[in-house]
Amino acid sequence: MIFKDITPAAVTHITRMAGGLPPDQYYVQIDAKAVGPWKMFWFLKLTQKFDAGQHYLEELGGFRLAIEKPSAIFLVGATIDYDPTALDKPFWNEVASPIDPDRPVLPKGFAFHNQAIYPQSQFI
Repeated sequence: MIFKDITPAAVTHITRMAGGLPPDQYYVQIDAKAVGPWKMFWFLKLTQKFDAGQHYLEELGGFRLAIEKPSAIFLVGATIDYDPTALDKPFWNEVASPIDPDRPVLPKGFAFHNQAIYPQSQFI
């Protein structure tokens, strides 16, 4: 198991993102893009298909998570959280689109807390 836990706030927000679809009809896909030795852009999206060769599959909080294999090591032991107040705070690791750096990648507000390798929270 990669993630340790998921908070009720994250469960609520993912459920809202799904727009009423039951969790067995989609995957929560988590991918990353390294942009330097200590910074990664995290992408969390709902999808009906994922590349099983590139992602680990695990269940947590009633959701099926598809976690990108190369970046999974950075998420071992982490808790998925959602903090809507994070939308208004500037973070050093604020997510930006690799295509258009001025356009943030949504959904912002999600966070991975207590990662085994990098223990600081990373908000996306």
